[in-house]
Amino acid sequence: MPRKPALHGDALIGTCIELLQVLSDSPTQTAPFAQTATLLQVSEDQLTSAVDTLCGLAHRQSGARVAVFIEDDTISLLGDVATFHAIRLSLQEGMVLAHVLNLLNIDASVRERVERAMLPLETVDATPRPDTIGSVSIYGRFYQQIEIAIQDCVRLILTYRSSNDTAPRPRTVDPLAIKQDRDAAYLIGWDVEKDAQRLYRLDRIDNVAYTDDSVEIHPWENASIQQSLTAGALKATVSFPSKETLEQAGWAGIADTDGDADQNGRARATVYIADEEWLFDRVLGSGGQIIIESPSDLRQRLVEYAHRLASRIS
Repeated sequence: MPRKPALHGDALIGTCIELLQVLSDSPTQTAPFAQTATLLQVSEDQLTSAVDTLCGLAHRQSGARVAVFIEDDTISLLGDVATFHAIRLSLQEGMVLAHVLNLLNIDASVRERVERAMLPLETVDATPRPDTIGSVSIYGRFYQQIEIAIQDCVRLILTYRSSNDTAPRPRTVDPLAIKQDRDAAYLIGWDVEKDAQRLYRLDRIDNVAYTDDSVEIHPWENASIQQSLTAGALKATVSFPSKETLEQAGWAGIADTDGDADQNGRARATVYIADEEWLFDRVLGSGGQIIIESPSDLRQRLVEYAHRLASRIS
């Protein structure tokens, strides 16, 4: 019987996917070698080639490798890095994902595939809500593009407006990771021009453009959001109506508290912020319960910010 030719291209990829499906469907994530070759209609040499190919795969962000091996005429899949399992969504989860697709700038082909597994978008209320993962106010409009750049190690040009900028301006950035706070998401990146690590709020990114350059190796600091905010952000003393309210706020930039509440029951904290308007929104949203005590110029900018909002409404 003539020997089957080696697998290449789409044929190899298809065999690898089918093999992972067989292993995922098995309760023990194992399958007999010879029977699997017959099932997939490939030779044992071709099946061995597929196993070798899978062993060379790794998750681009975490580095976790696919562990498939042949032992005692049995193929085994170790761990869950490459398992295929159907995702079963509750009604609420399906609505949240539909909300995400409707708000974020997601590739059309990805959108169509996900939509087929969910409720039709027209049945879902697409009104933005700040407490959902799909809110543009948290993740901005370019989450997917940034995540792809992180995985593929591509240098970006971000059009970004910091709290000190009157208008968005371009920044050349090597992206590292996205971290999430309770009510904000940030890109940890390296500002190429300033040659320093910086924190970028996703909702303040006005545009994203890929460059032809790859990211360079930098002396990254694996800092938390709080540490990153503390390193180069605005500092304010803020008082809350009670210690419980302060604890429930969950702001990542809260670095120091003044211990016990004062005679009026109010609790004070030092807060570091990357965007003063973020703080202004929360102070105004509290209806006077949260107060900026210092610095005085920040208090004045809060008043000016409130007047600008009022003029827009009127």
